[in-house]
Amino acid sequence: MNPFARCGNEPLPFASLDSALVPEAVELVLENVAKKRALMLASDEDDKRSRLHGFDEIHETLTSLLSPLYLMAETHPDSSLREACRNGVQRLMNCAHELQMDVEMFNMFLAYTHAPVTMVPVEMRMAQILLESFQRNGLALDQASRDQLLLWSNRLSELELTFGQHISEDKSSIRIDENEMAGLPEDFRARVREEDGSLLVPCHFVNYTICMKYAESESVRKRMYVAYLNRARESNLPVLKEILDTRVEKAKLLGFEDFASYQLADKMARKPAVVLEFMSEVRSAVADKADSDYQALCAFSHKEKIEPWNRFYVAERLREQQTAIRDEELKAYFGLDQVLRGLFQLVFDLFGVNFQAAEELEVWHEDVMPFELKHDDRVIGRCYLDLFPRDNKYSHAACFDIRGGGERAAGRQLSESALVCNFSPPSGEQPALLTHSEVETLFHEFGHLMHQLMTKSSISMFAGTNVLQDFVEVPSQLFEHWAWDRTSLKSFAKHWQTQETISDELIDRMVAGRHFGSGLHIQQQLFYGALDMTYHTDAQSIGDPSSTTRRLQEAFTQFDYVENTGFETCFGHLTGYAAGYYGYLWARVFADDMFSMFEEVGVRSRDVGTKLWQLVLAKGGSVEPMDLIQKFLGRKPNQAAFRRHLGL
Repeated sequence: MNPFARCGNEPLPFASLDSALVPEAVELVLENVAKKRALMLASDEDDKRSRLHGFDEIHETLTSLLSPLYLMAETHPDSSLREACRNGVQRLMNCAHELQMDVEMFNMFLAYTHAPVTMVPVEMRMAQILLESFQRNGLALDQASRDQLLLWSNRLSELELTFGQHISEDKSSIRIDENEMAGLPEDFRARVREEDGSLLVPCHFVNYTICMKYAESESVRKRMYVAYLNRARESNLPVLKEILDTRVEKAKLLGFEDFASYQLADKMARKPAVVLEFMSEVRSAVADKADSDYQALCAFSHKEKIEPWNRFYVAERLREQQTAIRDEELKAYFGLDQVLRGLFQLVFDLFGVNFQAAEELEVWHEDVMPFELKHDDRVIGRCYLDLFPRDNKYSHAACFDIRGGGERAAGRQLSESALVCNFSPPSGEQPALLTHSEVETLFHEFGHLMHQLMTKSSISMFAGTNVLQDFVEVPSQLFEHWAWDRTSLKSFAKHWQTQETISDELIDRMVAGRHFGSGLHIQQQLFYGALDMTYHTDAQSIGDPSSTTRRLQEAFTQFDYVENTGFETCFGHLTGYAAGYYGYLWARVFADDMFSMFEEVGVRSRDVGTKLWQLVLAKGGSVEPMDLIQKFLGRKPNQAAFRRHLGL
């Protein structure tokens, strides 16, 4: 039996996967989809089980293979399997595009919507979304236009996969000689030291951060800055231009002014003008704080201007002076295993669920740690933690869906997810130690993980993080708050050598520096959002993407653009979050407001945690996001907590 074609809640045998098995698995899924399609078309007009829920069955059939293939394409150490998985993802995406533009399926479903059928609210929502999806995907167009649209959609999937592949498999690195190593942590040096004593540093995010914050040599910082921003530049520049051009053509054919208008039509924001107004409000709100942050850096460094490659080095030295805390001092308290135990205790306190190691589960690499999630001794989900960098692996941090779970007619379908990060691995007797920023990243991704694993949706297309894109970052950014909570920190932050619990005095100094540089940080986020929106609203920006990057970086941030760099070609969010990067700040407003509910009664309150689970996490996309937010808050959301947590 093909290992991808598992039955029921069987786990995927990751260690048994082989590139030769992927095409067969794809064929089996496509045949299954074709059979389900035929049954739907042959059903009676009022057959709700076939004509409505049949779409969800097809969605589940496709994603049950597409999701693990996508994960393996981004993380598996075997290049032939990665390539086979990418090809499989492309074929499955092509099938999904064909179904979205299938005239027979549209007419069948349209007939169903006019039949006298009783539907519960979640079914009505599904029917409305399906109808809008068909309409947004060109069913009103003539056949020739639909054929062209299908070609463009398939081509975009191919280009987007290629764009991400070029970033993940980029081999950029810098060499650091012995006389340039001052300031770099010893464990970092040991990890990348060559036989001749020099350091060969791959341009992974964790290495970039270390060089930017600690390398005393300005030359090292500048070389790393330029190399990191130029990852995949030559290979991705033509890919990016074709992606943006094709999106423009697709949007215009569908009757939209630009691709952002197309993308936002089914999001919370609805229109680019709403996004631009929101970003303008935030930009004005943080302007004074950002100016103050920048002037503080200039005054500290005795310079009138801070070069971008010096930004984090100067900021780190100033932060150390103001808070009397060094990252190396804090890291000793944040051993990865301890942080994970703290997270597991947090979700038990909030929700009454337990993570348990599941060593019997197969994994795709020896570093991967498998767990089961239990509630009342019943397994409700599985997760795999792949937390250390390696060649050809996804280079940032993300939570990948493997299979959507929920409550089905046949019982609980287990949710399955993988949390992929790139933290510094153990070195000798020293365990993997995280900076507090990395702790915050882990908490962020854990919020996504809980959103996926704790779904109770009866409908696959609404399960877990299958929500509107500008809402998906709410649970993740909500979880970041617990990385700063005193009770949470004292539950897991213990010195890896002495086992001494982090002191209140050290926590006080940490919290005192929480708002350090927050204005500059938000300006950087606004720059990313503006770049994304400009590429998708202004066709003129596509011709020379780098000039657009230059113009917007200098307009939105305090830092000059560096010649011969191309951040846009390694900006991975331009694929998965096209015209959606604003969603991080948009969602943060709601996340901060929702955390205020915990602050009012106790940040580890089981009552509020249960409310969060039942009203938000369990629902997935089955309810409009604003309705979920207002029901949880008991009122309309506001920006008060957002501004407070920025230190405004």
